[in-house]
Amino acid sequence: SETSLSMNRCITLIVVVVSVLFGVLFQYHERLLAPPYKPITKGSVIVTGASRGIGREAALHLARSGFVVLAGVRKEQHSKDLIDTAKQQGIEQNIIPILLEVTNTEHIE
Repeated sequence: SETSLSMNRCITLIVVVVSVLFGVLFQYHERLLAPPYKPITKGSVIVTGASRGIGREAALHLARSGFVVLAGVRKEQHSKDLIDTAKQQGIEQNIIPILLEVTNTEHIE
């Protein structure tokens, strides 16, 4: 019982020490090593795979954030579905669907 109590205290002490060290190292990295950057707040972006899933959600999120999004979709129907969703959210002016199949060189050129 006393051994397990001592073991728990040791583990707690180790966790605290590691947490403090990690915090110090993180602050050092943020202040000295990380390059300064400006967040991008407007502009144009290209999102491939905007038909569904993560690509679709990324395109809609970026459009809501004020970006003009060239949304690459594979099929015309996906383009219409994306525009319908954008209209419902009031961001259709920020979404420009383009037919884009990245494995088709004719689409890329």
